[in-house]
Amino acid sequence: MSQGSRTETEDESNRAAVTAPRVVLSELVPEGRALIPVQAAGRVYIAVRPDAELEQVVRELNDHIEHAYAVGYVVPYNAQGESRERPAV
Repeated sequence: MSQGSRTETEDESNRAAVTAPRVVLSELVPEGRALIPVQAAGRVYIAVRPDAELEQVVRELNDHIEHAYAVGYVVPYNAQGESRERPAV
């Protein structure tokens, strides 16, 4: 691996190894649920019911994110080893 900038080959291999989830709208999400995670073709999709209430979507999405961190599916990464300022919310 190179120091400083990354090569095109390194970028391509990293994209292949780690693919971010995609959010899609789907009528196939069961009634009563706002969203469900679906794994297909090596990628995770978060299927959201089109008529879902926003509050329920946020609540369920937060639950899925917490679960992903708990089982090690998502690992926090900080290349510099130091935190940076975040904008106030």
